[in-house]
Amino acid sequence: MKIMFDKDNALLGKVLYGLSKCKSKPEVNISYTVKDANAIKNTLLKNAILDSKEKAEVLAEASGVTLGEIMKIDYSWGEINLSSSIHGSFLDVMKLSDDEDYEDEASDMDIEPEDFHISDTVTIIWEIK
Repeated sequence: MKIMFDKDNALLGKVLYGLSKCKSKPEVNISYTVKDANAIKNTLLKNAILDSKEKAEVLAEASGVTLGEIMKIDYSWGEINLSSSIHGSFLDVMKLSDDEDYEDEASDMDIEPEDFHISDTVTIIWEIK
């Protein structure tokens, strides 16, 4: 089963608490992703182009040449992973008591995803003058 919702630690705590009470002992995997993956990918591509141009200009200046027109752009078109997982036995750690106050404590969970570290590669070939 897959459950998706906006980042809401109170709701996540309630879901995990409910699962901890389940007799079938389900395995749980928590993943975070971004809502607008296309915006992230487009920003990444723009930054890759800007970075490539900056480095090419430094190399050209050091070599005593000038960059001309772009001759070719190669892009891998590979899939970029925009998710961050949290692994662990949350259900084993959660208190399995019938204490009603614990359900309120579970909704106060402070789980934060790790920062996303993504990269992409663009190769640009410039004419040099």
